[in-house]
Amino acid sequence: MAGSIWQSGFLGNSWSGNMDSILDKENFELSEILGETRLLEELEQPNTRLIEYMSKKETIAEMLNILLEFDEEGNFKQAHVVAEVFSSGVEEINAALVGLDTEYVSSHVLCLAVAPVTSRRAHPLFHCHT
Repeated sequence: MAGSIWQSGFLGNSWSGNMDSILDKENFELSEILGETRLLEELEQPNTRLIEYMSKKETIAEMLNILLEFDEEGNFKQAHVVAEVFSSGVEEINAALVGLDTEYVSSHVLCLAVAPVTSRRAHPLFHCHT
């Protein structure tokens, strides 16, 4: 049997309910999306509304900030999820990330590069597997 279960349509949109209810809210936080246990599956399915939201310049910038503000006690889970989203291979997210202002991205990457080695070892961006 070729393809994954996500691509087959076998499961339909039964999992999209939680994500869609978040996206239907007038005001929601990125943290609500990042807290969804099926986020990566929704991106793979693909949930086009979710991908549109995750590809917005403002959302990409907020996710980069989550990675930069990472500390071992605070937002490890969110930073790890963001690293997984960035490495998920979703073309629209990759294009949005590459399309950001070069100076903005460079300054953020430089912050990671000059971070103490102990911080980099624990940082989820350096442990992300594709």
